Amino acid sequence: MDLHDYFERFSEALEARYGDTFKDGFRRIEERFREVRSGDRSLSVADVMAIFASDLPFCQDWAKPDREALEARMTAQGISERIRRLAGASDSKKLIAEIWRGFQDLSLTSLVLHHVYPDRFAMCSHNIASLLQISAPGVPEFYGEYCAELKAWGQWKWPRTFATRHRPKLTVVQTEFALWTWYRLAYIQGSDLEREKHRANFQKDPWIQGRRAERILRALGRVEKLDLARFYLSTQPTVSAMVAWRQLEVTMREILHRSGEQTTMDDNFHILLAKLPNGAFSPNLRREDLRNIWYRRKYVIHNGEEMGKDEASRLLKVVDEFIDRNVHDSDTPPQSFAHAAR
Repeated sequence: MDLHDYFERFSEALEARYGDTFKDGFRRIEERFREVRSGDRSLSVADVMAIFASDLPFCQDWAKPDREALEARMTAQGISERIRRLAGASDSKKLIAEIWRGFQDLSLTSLVLHHVYPDRFAMCSHNIASLLQISAPGVPEFYGEYCAELKAWGQWKWPRTFATRHRPKLTVVQTEFALWTWYRLAYIQGSDLEREKHRANFQKDPWIQGRRAERILRALGRVEKLDLARFYLSTQPTVSAMVAWRQLEVTMREILHRSGEQTTMDDNFHILLAKLPNGAFSPNLRREDLRNIWYRRKYVIHNGEEMGKDEASRLLKVVDEFIDRNVHDSDTPPQSFAHAAR
């Protein structure tokens, strides 16, 4: 999967969907919102209404707000000032919540923030949110998680050739456009064979599947005895293995934490394994068993190899036995899968 390639095909996808690339409209609205972004002036009702002009695609998919009602809400809730303060806010959660309550609509909130701060915020697409496995307890938190995940995808080092090695990282909005383009090519446009190819680009990318597994784990909290990994075993054994590897490292760190052993996030698997006390093992569960199942990980994560169901099942059995032997009630939070995926 190369997200840059899909971003470069964004105009093509727009043409197929709307019969127009909206080149002039995008240029116009960018120039208009650049003034707001720089702080030269505050966001006005006219700015928001300009998003729904006929030379842009948004009016075809979003309901145009009533101007008088919008102006009354923006004035009463001080929305323009809150959006201005977002520029220098290190923690934007509270401001986003206040802006959302002022607009009374997440779609409109995200559409405006998409134009004011495209490097940080994007339109909120539920299709893309589902694709990214976004979940949160409330609307503002959901939107914050959504934009943070888009940022992570945009900053990932996607495959590069000699000719493209200096490509810049994608902004949050560019990442959103790239994923929207991928979705169109994978499920709507082109022949069955072409759509299948694009779906495979996504489904077989190790980083993507690892990232999605992390999101699911965050949503579910601690998954006892690898229930999530078992769920994936029949349909996506590679993802099942990634979850198992992640839970294995988490458990190793928890054991070392409880025993008072100092570790850092730079300690790799082999360092952690060497530090584990002998009591973590048994005659039927040796250090070598963990080393053997970790060996395959580099080929799956870094080389894109697939795991078969039988192989993933054997891996799960070893990890399950290790966790069952060593896991006790602990307040130690799980470590980030982002470290485990390196």
